[in-house]
Amino acid sequence: MASQIIHLSAATIDAIRLHRAFPRAHAFGIRDQEMQSIVVPDGSKALRIHTDPLAHFPELRSPYVDDFYALLLASCESISNLALPQALPQNLVVQQLDLAEAALLELPHLTGHDKIDIAGGFLQARDSDAATCSGNNRAATATEASILAEALGLQHDLAPVLRYLDEELADYQIRLAASGLEAAVLRLGMQAELGAKLQLDSVGDTLLPSLAGGSRYHFIDRWRRTQNRLAGF
Repeated sequence: MASQIIHLSAATIDAIRLHRAFPRAHAFGIRDQEMQSIVVPDGSKALRIHTDPLAHFPELRSPYVDDFYALLLASCESISNLALPQALPQNLVVQQLDLAEAALLELPHLTGHDKIDIAGGFLQARDSDAATCSGNNRAATATEASILAEALGLQHDLAPVLRYLDEELADYQIRLAASGLEAAVLRLGMQAELGAKLQLDSVGDTLLPSLAGGSRYHFIDRWRRTQNRLAGF
């Protein structure tokens, strides 16, 4: 059973909450959702995903309350019974989880660590019916505490390198898109399925696909459409 509580690390919640796109959150707006930052009773920050009931489930619309939230994103320690969302049918919970995860992953410039945490949190929410974390967790053993401390130290030491790697990958993605190679290879694959004999031509700093010969097949009308689309590209 899917949960309406998504457990994320405090660092990931801060990365989303302090994201420069957060005030606008277009990715949520186009899905008829809204993301709001709140402070839960223990003082930590959390995120509520509000949704438009008219767009998603008008049958649940309250005559007294038009605005309610469907999902709560919080660190495990910040869950409180005072902050739980209104219970929804399971099919609506799954829909809201899918929409919210897609919107979060569309926020630009999130780090790879943030995206992994988001994907893992939503995956766990889909497979779990736990609304809260247990309040009587056992204390970590000395060995576990040592491993955790070592892992935190390693993460701290690697953070600058990982940020640099994220920036390099983003720069490479921009250069790849500008070169035309990504789009050209995709188009080559699509046209090759029609039996086209294609090649990549270098035009300045850009690569463009072109026809290298006739079709292996004899679909004349289809072949002409292929030529027109390739010329348009």
